[in-house]
Amino acid sequence: MSCTALTTIYNYAVTPQEIDFYTFLQVPTAACTLYVPEESVELYKAAPGWKNFEVKAITGTGIRPIDNEQLIIDNDAWYTLDGRSTKGRLQGKKPAQRGIYVIHGKKVVIK
Repeated sequence: MSCTALTTIYNYAVTPQEIDFYTFLQVPTAACTLYVPEESVELYKAAPGWKNFEVKAITGTGIRPIDNEQLIIDNDAWYTLDGRSTKGRLQGKKPAQRGIYVIHGKKVVIK
C-alpha cells in the first residue's frame, strides 16, 4: 500500500525504533514532517529510516489536566476508549475500574 499523501507523523518514542528500508518506501519523506520528543530530535536525524524526514520537536502532548469537580457527571456520559458505555457500572459518580475514559468528549484518567 502506498502512502504518497502522508505529510505528518508523530512518534512519541524517545529512542528511534529500528525500521525496515521498505517501511516508508512510497512516502515522500523529504516533504513529510516527523515530530518526536524534544530530547530525541538529534537521534532521529541520525537514525536509519528516520533521518530522511524533516524532524521537529513535539511542543506539547495536547493533554491538559481536568478539574474533576467541574465535570458534569451522569450515568450516560462515561465511555471506554473503544466506545462502550459504562452505564450501570458506575461506583458513585465515576467508573469503578481504573483506566482512561471519555466523558463529554474529554479523556479522563481514573487512578
